[in-house]
Amino acid sequence: MISGRKKRENRSEILTRSFHDAMASLTTQLGPELDGWKWGDVHQLEHPHPLGAVALFRPFFNVGPTPVSGSNEVINNQLFLYSDDAKHTIKAGPSTRRIIDFSNIENSRAVLPTGESGVFTSPHYDDQAALYVEGKFRPMLLNEAKIRSLRQKMQFSPKR
Repeated sequence: MISGRKKRENRSEILTRSFHDAMASLTTQLGPELDGWKWGDVHQLEHPHPLGAVALFRPFFNVGPTPVSGSNEVINNQLFLYSDDAKHTIKAGPSTRRIIDFSNIENSRAVLPTGESGVFTSPHYDDQAALYVEGKFRPMLLNEAKIRSLRQKMQFSPKR
């Protein structure tokens, strides 16, 4: 028996009521046209920057929001809290994804949710965000000779 109800419900009644409750919630959230329902309209990923908490700065510092697949308890884990809100704010997800090919280590792949720089003016601030959302990867540089041959290098020198 469901708390507060006098009649004992059977399985069919519980499932039917649950279905109607879910449809009412989704209709409130996504509108009456089922053909227009898209998970990405509700489930979006935004990588906030501390300065992005100020509405004026949000478009400059935050990466996203971007429609994204995934959900709680799945391989593409994008944690959110269930609600009837128009949007589900993703609260947590992987900080990086890597595929290590132990048979050929140089065939390994990785992606970061945003990019490799915390400096918002850098071209690498958000250059991997689209790859991450699309479930794509980029090659990991693990070969010393290839790394040394790169034109862009960063060198750290102690202050004298």
